[in-house]
Amino acid sequence: MSKRIFKGLLVGFIFNGIGVVLCLFIFSLLNNSTIEAMWTGFLETQRLWMLISLGALPNLLAFFEFLRRNQEYEA
Repeated sequence: MSKRIFKGLLVGFIFNGIGVVLCLFIFSLLNNSTIEAMWTGFLETQRLWMLISLGALPNLLAFFEFLRRNQEYEA
C-alpha cells in the first residue's frame, strides 16, 4: 500500500511541475517575455501561489484517471 501512495505522490509532483513550467511558458508567450523574467516577476510580486495553483490543474487529469481505473491509493 505504501508503494501505491508513494506512486501517487510522485505522479502528483511531476504533473504539478510540468503544469508550472507549462504556465510559465504560456505566460511568457503572451507577454513577449522570457520564462526567467516571468519567474522573477512572480517571485518579486509575491504571486507565486497563482502559478502553483494554475500548475496544479494538469494534476487533476492524473487524479481522475487514477479514479477511473479504481486506483484510489494512487489518486
